[in-house]
Amino acid sequence: MPWSPIIGRRNPVSPRLEFRVDGACIRGSGSIPVRFVGAPQTVHGGIVAAVLDEIMGLTNFLNGAGAFTGEMTVRFHRPTPIEQELELLGETVSVEGRKVRSRAEMRAGGVLCASAEALFIRPR
Repeated sequence: MPWSPIIGRRNPVSPRLEFRVDGACIRGSGSIPVRFVGAPQTVHGGIVAAVLDEIMGLTNFLNGAGAFTGEMTVRFHRPTPIEQELELLGETVSVEGRKVRSRAEMRAGGVLCASAEALFIRPR
């Protein structure tokens, strides 16, 4: 995914987060640069949502259930700090026909900042 706005190495605006496979899950790490600031010293909520969507989509793809985001709910538990190391987790929860359900988390210093649940739809 070289042009991905989140992990694409060829995309000049990508924050360059690193993702790795951990069994059936994807784990990620990295910091989000100041160019993505929202409220002072925090990551813009839209960027947080995009990162969570990216890790869930990547997790689905690597589990053989590549799909398009149909519906996503993001919960902002606390502000996500800008330019601080983040830990990310994505997992595919279930696959039922064309419907794929996934979840993701974003933590800073071990504290949950945001989480998401999504319904993805597999193409015909």
